Amino acid sequence: MTTDDLGMKLPRYVQRRPSGLLRYKRNVPKRLIERLGHTHVYRNLGHSYEDMIKLLPKAHAEVEALFRRSESETSRERTLAIVESHFGTDAAEMLAAGKIDENLEYGLWALHQELEDEVDSAVIGNLAAAAVPTEKLTLKKAFDLYAEFKDADENKKLLNSLKKTQEDLQASMGVIRFGKFSITELTREDALKYRDYLLSRVAPNSVSRYINIVRAVVNHVIDERGLVMKNPFQNLKVKGAGNTATDRLPLSPDDADRGYEAMSGRDDLRTIYLALWETGARMAEITGLEVQDVNLQERQLHIRTNAIRGLKTASSARLLPISDDLVHALQQHRHGMILPRFGGHP
Repeated sequence: MTTDDLGMKLPRYVQRRPSGLLRYKRNVPKRLIERLGHTHVYRNLGHSYEDMIKLLPKAHAEVEALFRRSESETSRERTLAIVESHFGTDAAEMLAAGKIDENLEYGLWALHQELEDEVDSAVIGNLAAAAVPTEKLTLKKAFDLYAEFKDADENKKLLNSLKKTQEDLQASMGVIRFGKFSITELTREDALKYRDYLLSRVAPNSVSRYINIVRAVVNHVIDERGLVMKNPFQNLKVKGAGNTATDRLPLSPDDADRGYEAMSGRDDLRTIYLALWETGARMAEITGLEVQDVNLQERQLHIRTNAIRGLKTASSARLLPISDDLVHALQQHRHGMILPRFGGHP
């Protein structure tokens, strides 16, 4: 935070103008200056601290979305980003909808002249015509919409899964079909190519998990945009996927004891083993524990989203009772991340 001339603590990116107006100010990343046509983006946040606090989240979200759109491969998104950065969100929405009044048309013409030597020709053409191409919903765009809906920026595991899935889709069906073709033009053949590409590299159960991600993405945009189409990734058969009667048989008590004893001298591994044995929790739930998730007085583990990891489902949040043995084992690891070697980083 910064401090203004009244001694008030101001959040990052917020400044007070000499007139008393509070303003959100962001430097445009260097890589985007040419596309946006200027070096800073501003949003007014009112004159009072209370108004600023109310308006700040929306302003920050708008500017983050503006930067994302300006990096788009389509001239439509780049044009809308430039219009929003110069004239605001309402003007960009009017242009996207094709509802141009006389004032906006004049503003777009003036902007095209101002930026003629600074931004690419496709955008200049759109500004001069006061129109943008019709949006084409590609599979790449579908992934962007799904990631935004799921707040993937705040979930590193989901973000990595979506990134890896997109890389495999491009490798199997081609960059053009993935990023240029309308999603309604995709066929069952594209889905089969993706499935067979994965089967040549990973186990059948992993193939099913990746296909589930693509199916969820496509179903999301079908519902969100009201598309009339059949999801080509629906009901794909994966030979060898699924559990058999002999998969994941439980350990006998003797085997469990021998496993514990085999970790002699490794307190961290013994703690993980004992916690899994007692609670039935998932591996990531145990290795991702923080100090505030462990209540030794009440003898409880609080499984919940924290700075290390999220949860597989919302219903996974729960309180688990623990024994005196596990309390003693955890007592030795009371520092920030309980098991830093295994918990990873946020």
